[in-house]
Amino acid sequence: DLQFELALRHLLDGDFAAAQVGFKVTSKKLGTDPFVIHIVDCHDCDHAKYGKSKWDHANLTAKLIELDAKVKAGGEVGADAAMQIGNALYNLTYWGNARAATAETHQKTEDASLAMKYYKRAFELSKNRELKAKAAFLAAKAELGNLLSTTAVADASGTSRGLPVPSTWFPVMKQFANTRYYKEVIKECGHFASWVSR
Repeated sequence: DLQFELALRHLLDGDFAAAQVGFKVTSKKLGTDPFVIHIVDCHDCDHAKYGKSKWDHANLTAKLIELDAKVKAGGEVGADAAMQIGNALYNLTYWGNARAATAETHQKTEDASLAMKYYKRAFELSKNRELKAKAAFLAAKAELGNLLSTTAVADASGTSRGLPVPSTWFPVMKQFANTRYYKEVIKECGHFASWVSR
């Protein structure tokens, strides 16, 4: 319905207050926890584990409004809130675990720019190197999603060109080689590990 489509558009554009108005009228279960994030995405795992979660469009939007107020307050609390918003917004895209939130609508999106904006904000607000490393890597995932949306990963004959490199955030992440999170990323993310070792 039009009200739902409009509310969803507001949500994807980051206008959480306008989205909340629409979702008070109509809302659907997400079938996952949109705040869960992994180094390597596993959509099926998240749907199996969190399929009965409480999250729907309405309470997700209410939580985003609450978190956004904390971001505006700043500090480590603001950084953590920005990370959570980034996670939810990333997961609403094609790349994330809550992409079903846009199913049967005209609002599907591969654009993870708004998620990247919130990860960047978390990076800027935090003084904690572990959180900064996580924010940098998740921003790189969002950047990679955007690159995959706009870059051909195979030539006309179907030969793979390989994954594009998130040239903004991979170098930032590399600065956190002394963190535990960096070491986890090196173990789990072959794309980043191979880029670092070139």
